[in-house]
Amino acid sequence: MANVTAFPRSRRSKTPPSALFSDPLETGETFDLWRLMSVMRRRFFLILFVMLLIPLVTGLIVYAMKPVYSGYTKLQMVEANGAASIQGFTLPAALSSASTNLPTETAYLKSRAFATKLIDRLGLDDVPEFNPSLKKKGEVGWRQTANELLEILHLREWVSGWIETGDHWLQENFGFDAGTFLAGASKPERLTPEALRADVTDNFLERLTVDGEQLSRVITIEFRSNDPALAARVPNTIAELFLEQKRNQRDRAIRQSSQWLTDQVAALQERVLDSEQKFERFRREEGLLDIRGTELMQQQLIKMNDQLIQVSTERAEREARLRQVQLLIDQPDGTASLAPVLASQLINNLRLQESQIQQRLAEQLTTLRDGHPDVIKTRRELEDVRITIAGEVRKIVQSMRNETEIARVREANVANAVGELKAVMESQADAEIELRAIQAEVAANQNLYEVMLNRLAAVDLEGREPDQVGAEVISRAVMPRVPVSPKKKLAVLASLIAAMVIAALLALLMDFLIRGFKNAKQVEQATGLPVIASIPLSLQVADTGTPLFEMVRRRPGSAVGQGIRKLRTALNLLGEGKQIRTVLITSSIAGEGKSSIALALVANAVSAGLRTLIIDCDTVNGTVTKQIDSVTNRGLKQYLNGDGEVEDAIEFDMATGIHYVATGGVLSNSDDLFGSRRMAELLRYSAESFDFTVLDSGPASVVSDTLVLVPQVDATVFVVEWERTRRETAEQTIREVYEVGENLAGIVMSKNNLRIQSIDGGAEAYDGQYYGVDSAPPDDDGEPEWARAR
Repeated sequence: MANVTAFPRSRRSKTPPSALFSDPLETGETFDLWRLMSVMRRRFFLILFVMLLIPLVTGLIVYAMKPVYSGYTKLQMVEANGAASIQGFTLPAALSSASTNLPTETAYLKSRAFATKLIDRLGLDDVPEFNPSLKKKGEVGWRQTANELLEILHLREWVSGWIETGDHWLQENFGFDAGTFLAGASKPERLTPEALRADVTDNFLERLTVDGEQLSRVITIEFRSNDPALAARVPNTIAELFLEQKRNQRDRAIRQSSQWLTDQVAALQERVLDSEQKFERFRREEGLLDIRGTELMQQQLIKMNDQLIQVSTERAEREARLRQVQLLIDQPDGTASLAPVLASQLINNLRLQESQIQQRLAEQLTTLRDGHPDVIKTRRELEDVRITIAGEVRKIVQSMRNETEIARVREANVANAVGELKAVMESQADAEIELRAIQAEVAANQNLYEVMLNRLAAVDLEGREPDQVGAEVISRAVMPRVPVSPKKKLAVLASLIAAMVIAALLALLMDFLIRGFKNAKQVEQATGLPVIASIPLSLQVADTGTPLFEMVRRRPGSAVGQGIRKLRTALNLLGEGKQIRTVLITSSIAGEGKSSIALALVANAVSAGLRTLIIDCDTVNGTVTKQIDSVTNRGLKQYLNGDGEVEDAIEFDMATGIHYVATGGVLSNSDDLFGSRRMAELLRYSAESFDFTVLDSGPASVVSDTLVLVPQVDATVFVVEWERTRRETAEQTIREVYEVGENLAGIVMSKNNLRIQSIDGGAEAYDGQYYGVDSAPPDDDGEPEWARAR
């Protein structure tokens, strides 16, 4: 029970409980680690069961499974040693041993065509692991695993007996033969040889893994089988068959290439001879001794053109000088300034002599007469010298004319030679072009002939190295001793971890699915009302069917008795100095224990010496009437219908000392009768004649009787069953009750499991160890307790 002194409010307070009209999300409970641990502790046996069951089943399954072994072989794609290279020529990719395409090789090893060849070589058609038609009847798929598991558990005969019994029962009642049906369903389908071959190939390829490491040029061949010897034999055979096929392919390609190249070399040899003979014959016919004759003529023509330019220039220079001389001849002393004249030593000497004679003549004329013989002689000498100079000048001019003419003749000769050479070159151009074409044909045939010879030599060298196939085995498979699956220890460990997670999730899910209240704190947070008492679940009441009030009466020191005593104490404290004489006990739904609590509360009051009355207002079930074993024909129904007085409706039980008003039957208009004057008189009479009166009404969410009775009593106690009453239902019902009466004294939690509550609360609280749920020996000395109390 909550500390009732913490919320001393009037029974008619105008302020409603705040939690009843607040947002449900705001009153939700918080989640913490302790709460999680308490959930785990509460579901300990469930968690333990799951943690044992799942690893056990997993272990049985994995230990019943056939072990799978794995063997792997590694192939390395190697490069050629360079033997296929001759004079700069490399063997074509189709023939070279270095011509490996890793994705292509990997795809080929995983192809159905290659798998078929390997199956034929190893005879895997006769192995039941691959051929489904060879498996034993009833040993296919899940049935094989189930039979092995039952064999391990030593349950195969027992299960077989149950199956036979069930089959017999089905045949007798329905005419259905389950054994024949299951045998037909598990009977392998008859397959054609092609379909059976396809199944064998599929089963083989499912166990085969081929992985190509592109950067390292290594191919890993892995095979899994239930037979360790076969797991190692298959990858080794795959590698051997692959190398054998590569070798055969290489040899076949070399033979074909060698034959083709030999034919081509022979044909090219004939073509080379024919082209060379044609070349020589055409050169002789055309008179072309040297294919470079035209080139020499071209060089000669270039030289002659250069020479023609030189002689033409020389001729032009000489003609220009000759024209200048002819112009100076007509002028007095014009030739004296000619460069050849000035350069002539003879003329210069004659000029010197002339000047000397002129000087002598001048000296003679100064002393002699003009007709003096010496003067005349000197003048004759001067004339002779001048005549000689003029003659020399004429010779020089004539020489210049001769040289100019010679230059003209030379120019003409060179021009004629150039023309003749051009004519000769033009006549030989066509022949030389055809000759060059023939020579090019000869060169092309010779080059092609040499290429084919080199290829033929390369192929011959490749054929002399039979071991060079472009691949080699770098790691052979050995028979494995340890299976790769199932990983029994790992599977059991993983199943244990998974079981822990599943068990925890299942515990949390079960706790989450509980929509009722788990403790008083949740009730108070959701409703805003105090939990004034908690009535624990009594095993004796649950197992033997003993009424709760008998348990309280006979064992007042038990936990149940203490809970009822706390309820009555709380009602006294909540009266605030005024005694609460009439109390209504109600709940949301049926079966929450309100009637048993009402009777137990009355029994506790009787044991305290109080004159107590209980009125059974649950006219539908009448649980109070049934528990007291009343057989009276009079009760509340008769009284409210006007039959008799108040005293006539009240009965007394001598065994318990309880005054009670039985239902008297079902009331069809109970809500009207409960609000009638006679009901008010009954309650007034009970308040005057009895110390304590308890009304047991029907569920407030089902019938409207309770809402009519609430305003007529001093206090209303609302019963909520632990973890059963849905929170939404309880909150809605409490809200309705509060709105009509506002005299809710508090909440009573019923059928509490103290052990679970102590786990949830995190402490071994009041769980029966102090008083004991069913503890305290019965107090029975032959005298009724109510009599002793009085």
